[in-house]
Order: sequence, then C-alpha cells, then structure tokens
Amino acid sequence: MNPTRTFDLLDRYLQKFPGRHVLAEKINGRWIYYTSEQYYETAHRFALGLLSLGFRRGDRIMTVTNNRPGWNFVDMGIALAGMVHVPVYTSLNGGEYRHILEHSGSRMVIVSDHKLYGLIEPVVATFSAVEHFLTFDEISGARNWTEILDAGEKAGNDIRNELASIKSSITSSDMAALIYTS
Repeated sequence: MNPTRTFDLLDRYLQKFPGRHVLAEKINGRWIYYTSEQYYETAHRFALGLLSLGFRRGDRIMTVTNNRPGWNFVDMGIALAGMVHVPVYTSLNGGEYRHILEHSGSRMVIVSDHKLYGLIEPVVATFSAVEHFLTFDEISGARNWTEILDAGEKAGNDIRNELASIKSSITSSDMAALIYTS
C-alpha cells in the first residue's frame, strides 16, 4: 500500500501495527493509550458525525489546540470527509483569531481548554457562519467535541455510504488543510 492521501495512513497503521498503541496522552497524571484500531474508528466516527450534522465536502473546520490525540482524530476525520482543516496556533490574540476565522470561512471551531475557550468565544460569537463551537476539555456551559462522535455513532447507512463515496473520490491534489503562518 502506497499512501497518497493523509487518511491512507490509518489503513497503514491497521496493517503494520494491529493492536499496538499509536497515540497517547497524559490526563490527571495518568497515561491514556490509543490503539491503531481506536485511531481508525474514532477518526471515522468524527467524519460520520460531521456529515450527519450537515457538513459537506470542502467545508472548513478550525482547531486551536495544544498537542493531544484528539487533534489527530479530528484532523483525520476532517480529511476522510473531504473537508479542510484549519489548524491554528494557540499563541495568537483575539484579533488574529478573528482574521483567520473571517478569511478561512470556518463553519466549526474546536478549542482545547478553558483558557482558549475564554479567548476565542467572544470572537466566535460575532460570526454567524460558525455553527458549532466545541471544546476538547470538559468546560461548564460549553459544547464538547464528543457531540460529533456521538452523531457519528448514530449515523445511518445513507451517511456511511456518503462517507465511502467521498473517501473514494478524494485525490492527492485535493486541499486537506489551510495553514496560516506568521
């Protein structure tokens, strides 16, 4: 297998590293590990959830997060569904986030933690195009990214078939990410 699209790596992980830990994170002083199968399944559930919520190929999704496996799940899920990931540094200010959000046309924003939620929420609130503002960490009053995973878990055959069709039509020349640099 010769990967030509980013998400082809998921199949490669399943082939070369079945049952092995491929991602890890430390939560409350305890390491949590994810196998190649969990990586594959979670990314696909996220993609199915996006399609279930009405997102379509080419839509843009912005993330502002520190390093964590959730970023990998989201990144691959976005790619699987033919959407465009807009990963953004955590060190910017509100005005810079506003510019990127406006320029990218992102329909969803996912942030990692309470600090970033507090900084970016007032910016997101001014954009009607942003339909979903979610967090990785549990934050009181904020929507969590697991809502997308739950929607993906409940996806019917029509959505599953749509995802399969999108995946098979994606080429190595399709845009997968929109990166903003300094």
